[in-house]
Amino acid sequence: MGSELRTTRWQRWWSYISEIRLEETSSEYHSILAVNLVKGRHQLCSAKTIYSYDDKYDNFRLAFEQLDFEKYQWKKVLVLGLGLASVPYILENTFGYNLQYTAVELDHVVAELAHDYTISDLKSPIEIVIADAFHYINICNEHYDMIVMDVFAEDVIPQKFQTQKFFKRLGECLAEDGVLLYNRLAMTDDDHTANANFIDPFLEVFPQGDYLEVQQNWIVLNDTKFLR
Repeated sequence: MGSELRTTRWQRWWSYISEIRLEETSSEYHSILAVNLVKGRHQLCSAKTIYSYDDKYDNFRLAFEQLDFEKYQWKKVLVLGLGLASVPYILENTFGYNLQYTAVELDHVVAELAHDYTISDLKSPIEIVIADAFHYINICNEHYDMIVMDVFAEDVIPQKFQTQKFFKRLGECLAEDGVLLYNRLAMTDDDHTANANFIDPFLEVFPQGDYLEVQQNWIVLNDTKFLR
């Protein structure tokens, strides 16, 4: 069932006045998973954070605006951490790219919500793999044109995703001229301290890398040559 069947025209109109709770559930990994309709967009929230917000997931939208898609013609995309599939939603509906996706999501309830509210309305082919992104990368033998790293446990990135060993495995899963985008929070003093500790080890693996400051996030890139 696509989101157009789940959400009425009246609900979409009213959501510009007041947030509407469309669904609330839980899972093995989340005590609360809520799908809200906010200003006509679907928003996935856990107890502590927003995981997805359609084209209002501004950190990635603003990062994608700075990438040179015309030059590099990326097609095959790996998304680590699916949420409500904001990444394929933005690339298809905002930028007009129909790409081929593999989406790795630990929580099968999140994956089901993504299918019901977003993926069923997209044209781009999306294969969902229910797995720990860490384990997926460690056994990965594919090469992707783009890897989007967006894994959080609530508002924290587990430490196993912040090691040089993991960074190297990400690099080994990239195709030639493949771009890596690694999402990090940059809201609090603790976030900025964590990012300062993160960036030097990252740049030891990707010496041409850098980060984009987008809203209250960092999007860390493996190579600045991919920017316009």
